[in-house]
Amino acid sequence: EEGSRLVTFQHMLEVVTSDSKDATQSQADLANMMQFATNIAVKYGMELTGVRDIFAKFAISAKTAGFSQQQTEYIFENMSVALRSMNADAYVSQRIYRALDQIMQTGHVSMLQLHREIGLQMPAIQIMATSLGITTTKVEELSKRGQLGADTLLKFSEAAKALYLPGLATAINSPTAALNRLISQWTATMDSMLNAGLFDKLGAQFNRLTEMLKQPDTLNFFKMLADVLGKTVS
Repeated sequence: EEGSRLVTFQHMLEVVTSDSKDATQSQADLANMMQFATNIAVKYGMELTGVRDIFAKFAISAKTAGFSQQQTEYIFENMSVALRSMNADAYVSQRIYRALDQIMQTGHVSMLQLHREIGLQMPAIQIMATSLGITTTKVEELSKRGQLGADTLLKFSEAAKALYLPGLATAINSPTAALNRLISQWTATMDSMLNAGLFDKLGAQFNRLTEMLKQPDTLNFFKMLADVLGKTVS
């Protein structure tokens, strides 16, 4: 199952990196983005599988909005810091990122997203106002006019990070974060083994061992060993 999820994650990110005319560069960008997700999970004590699921969708939406890979990762890490600092669970994280995905896909920020999607979890309108140096009234006005573009998410993510940053140290050093970090590192290790084809090699060796154990000489050996051990014990 983990292998299939890794393949799905990789294929989704290929949508983001496949535009490059340089195939080698595309592969390098893909590897960098996959490693970025792993680094975020381990650094902030988050569960890697969940981070991958969210990041893959986020990266595709960010590409639609015209964000570069660097900008995409910048926004994602800022929001990861904010969510980790406020101890947001998987449901809250998914809800906020779903709203961010919608903003990127439509190209503008709506009051529905600020009020009811992101706003139910954090003071989104105030964060947006702070990030742009304007009043909350002005934020609502610009949003209703369709003049609050997706590009504002760069500054919004910075302000969200700054607001919750004081709680980060406690959050990433909690028992839950330590467990998530351990699980994430184990997942990454298993992925490396899968990519190296180690499990295929082990499977082939196991099949050879099984066949060997079925041979008459082998069966006779274990029968004789059992007889000897039985007499020794008795």
